[in-house]
Amino acid sequence: MELLLPSNLRTAASLGPQRFEALRAELESAGRSFPFWSALYNPHGKRLLVELAESAPWEYVARMHDLDAAFRLVALRALIGAQGVASEDVPQFLAGDAKRYGDPYSGGAMGWDGERRQLYFEPRATTHLRDVGGVARRFSAGLI
Repeated sequence: MELLLPSNLRTAASLGPQRFEALRAELESAGRSFPFWSALYNPHGKRLLVELAESAPWEYVARMHDLDAAFRLVALRALIGAQGVASEDVPQFLAGDAKRYGDPYSGGAMGWDGERRQLYFEPRATTHLRDVGGVARRFSAGLI
């Protein structure tokens, strides 16, 4: 699947989610434009192309990383249930399994909301997995 992406997106996808935020900010700050003289032919099409190129590819890569984090979160929830970990022991359990089941963006453990009894992470995509679980800007899964 990565072979279908342009080279800069292949780089973003292969670096992993921890480096993705920095790379996205770096490339967005550079901006995209085309020489003014090339706007003589199809100026509206070129403007639309520049706008699409700035937003859509990064959103796709962010969705890939968010989906990976959601898989980790669901697997972690199943593991906690299978091992019968008590609510008060969840933070220690999360710290022990942070490498395999952790938050891919921070590299640390998944978030734990003890009051709501929910595991969570904060998605980076703007239109995907937002506000799932009752808290803004979080994707969460409650423990039974």
